[in-house]
Amino acid sequence: WIDHPDLADRKKAVRMHNVEWQYYESLYELANNPLRRYYFCLEARRLKKYDEHVLAHADVLICISEKDNAYYEKRHQHCHYMPAPHGEKIDMQEGTGDYFLFHGKLSVDDNKRSAMHLMEKVFSYTDAKLIVAGLDPDEELKKAVSKMDNVSLQANLSDEKMKALIKNAQANILYTFQDNGLKLKLLHALHLGRHCIVNEMMVSNAPDLAPLCTVAGGDDELIKSVKELQNEPFTGPKQAKRAEILANKYDNLKNAKLALEFMKKNGFNQN
Repeated sequence: WIDHPDLADRKKAVRMHNVEWQYYESLYELANNPLRRYYFCLEARRLKKYDEHVLAHADVLICISEKDNAYYEKRHQHCHYMPAPHGEKIDMQEGTGDYFLFHGKLSVDDNKRSAMHLMEKVFSYTDAKLIVAGLDPDEELKKAVSKMDNVSLQANLSDEKMKALIKNAQANILYTFQDNGLKLKLLHALHLGRHCIVNEMMVSNAPDLAPLCTVAGGDDELIKSVKELQNEPFTGPKQAKRAEILANKYDNLKNAKLALEFMKKNGFNQN
């Protein structure tokens, strides 16, 4: 409705969620199924065209990551970075857990491929226990899990059970093949979980979160990180450091107020 004639004289702010055409382009590159590849390619082209349409009619863009904000600042006069809103309170637990956790929507190609990669390239070289949890795993993933003694699968859990898994894990291990967008599951893991192990792509759009994680540059570093953190307690000082950074930059109310101030400076009604 952004170009509707009835809105022609109204101020319009658009909350951007990643550079969507780039996201679908990366899904196209990851997909193996020819039909899915065709779909993602087509959607990427449509979204790129629609992106230009939004740029032409929006007065203000509210961007979800600093990287996206830099991208849109080259294409639009009025851009503001506001981190992704989330529903989590800072609620980390000290101590240790007896498993590592990888979670995500397992029907998404990136998440499935990441889970398979971690199983084959990392956890097959350690005795650490890995739980893979998420929605709609396919038969290929189920079969791969069944072949590993130290990996188990928990599918289609309720939100409460998923939160409990995140909180009680020794470490949340987050891996991606997509270098775009802020991953909400990273924010969830940092608000609720103990140690957090990530690959470099996972924090490429959130460099401020990298110091709160163990960032691994490759499979050897991932294996090393798993072994080093397997029995290391998550302590109060680590909790405090993480809580300070999250409260400073990822507070929903604070960020919403800053976005409203930016909109008012750009001509939006004070009410």
